[in-house]
Amino acid sequence: MLRSYKEFAFCTYKMNTRFYVRSVGDFLLENNEDLMIKRADFPEIFWCVEGVGSFWLDGKRYLLRPGQVWYYPPDSIHRISCYGKVFHYRWITLDGPDARVLFEGLNLKPGINTSSECPHHLFSRVRLNIEVQSLDAQLDNLKTAFEILLKASTPGKSESSDLVEQTKQVIEENFQNPDLNVEKIASLLQVNRSILSRAFSASQKMTIVQYLSNCRLKKAMDLITETDTPIQEIAEQCGYSCHNYFTKVIRHHTGSSPSNLRRM
Repeated sequence: MLRSYKEFAFCTYKMNTRFYVRSVGDFLLENNEDLMIKRADFPEIFWCVEGVGSFWLDGKRYLLRPGQVWYYPPDSIHRISCYGKVFHYRWITLDGPDARVLFEGLNLKPGINTSSECPHHLFSRVRLNIEVQSLDAQLDNLKTAFEILLKASTPGKSESSDLVEQTKQVIEENFQNPDLNVEKIASLLQVNRSILSRAFSASQKMTIVQYLSNCRLKKAMDLITETDTPIQEIAEQCGYSCHNYFTKVIRHHTGSSPSNLRRM
């Protein structure tokens, strides 16, 4: 049984750029639910994942379906609702004096734009980084947002549904996050955890947990043997929230502690 939800986050790190990622969200509306009507002074796109959404523009109603993207330019009145039983969509907003130029430069027109399947992994990457208080994280979000807009403006181009490759990409780009696990990855990719685990194991001959551990371990070994970064910081940079557990993992795989490996 479906349950409506509204998951979203805002960027609190202020960038000195002409545009930046302002916010991102994942909404599921049910049974003709209406959102509050508002005026927004920033550009925003809405990517339909499932069901049908109702949007209004210049006094006329439009219906948004899977494979379509809606664009509200700055200073638009947002009037959105579920048309029927369910409307699932992901959205992203940019802000800044030149944000409009970025959207329009990719030929996104106000209203419906024909596109392809929603790139969940790109939206998820933005969601993971948007609350990180660093310039690098927000610059990476800006790059990812450009990828999203580029895909939104490309009609008729099919989007790969390869969950295994998307899972690997999520892990390789976010293994530093200690909260990343199978359940989190499945949620980000909008897929059942068991289905994802079976597909990944069949393709890679290892579990998602093993692949995640390998990514963390490889990065840790590189930092231990090739840098002077303190061991505690290495543990944190590789997604280990507990220093003692990090030491046990290294000793299990190498037979030596991190400090002994460095001396050797």
